[in-house]
Amino acid sequence: MDENIPQTPRRKRGGKQPFSSFAEDLNFPAGFSDRVAGENDPKLGEAKDWLVNGRSQQQNFWPALSLALLSQAEETLSIAGEDSVDDVFDTFEIERTGRTGRAVNTLNFIVNGTKITLRPRFNPAADAIRIEMRRDHSPMRARYCCWAARRRSGAWHSSPL
Repeated sequence: MDENIPQTPRRKRGGKQPFSSFAEDLNFPAGFSDRVAGENDPKLGEAKDWLVNGRSQQQNFWPALSLALLSQAEETLSIAGEDSVDDVFDTFEIERTGRTGRAVNTLNFIVNGTKITLRPRFNPAADAIRIEMRRDHSPMRARYCCWAARRRSGAWHSSPL
């Protein structure tokens, strides 16, 4: 291998990966995952508890949406030159209608003439959760995961019935 070609670190599959392996793909600023977290912050604790225990388990979009919102907030604060604000909805302009005059169905902040959008941040976050962090499965077990795969593999013929 050529030493001059930068190598992308290979990710492991599964749910025990550090956030730092995804931070750049999710548009978080450099060094975000190295920050000292506010583990003792009561609002952060409430948010984590709600994500784990409070939300409906059928609404699996919340973890990815939370990551997308954090990424959007980081960029919004960076463009505004702020470290934090009390209320983003009072502090920053929100795009309510698009170019055609129709209502916008996503959260977009306008800061210093720049639109910071939420929607393109959600898909990479959802992909990281659904694809990169899922468990690896045995190749033998994958064949039997659905009826179509069983029929193609001939496994349905092996039934003694």
